[in-house]
Amino acid sequence: MLSDLGCDTAKRYGLVFDLPDDLAAVYERFGIDLNRSDAGHTRTLPVPATYVIDRSGTVRRALVDTDCTKRAEPADILAALDALA
Repeated sequence: MLSDLGCDTAKRYGLVFDLPDDLAAVYERFGIDLNRSDAGHTRTLPVPATYVIDRSGTVRRALVDTDCTKRAEPADILAALDALA
């Protein structure tokens, strides 16, 4: 599991996007302080991504979707991890 405060790793892999002005205004109206929630990197957010990588560095399962409501199912992740054994 990787926690990527500031999106430095995500940036190296091209997994970030900048909020346009109109969407940033929506976040502000909902009281979301992007400075506080993303370590001061305003309007740059990560693309949600889940990878299962084997010991040799081969990606065995990946889910990357710009829709933050679509996430990898825990059961699918566990199955992919079990398949590595």
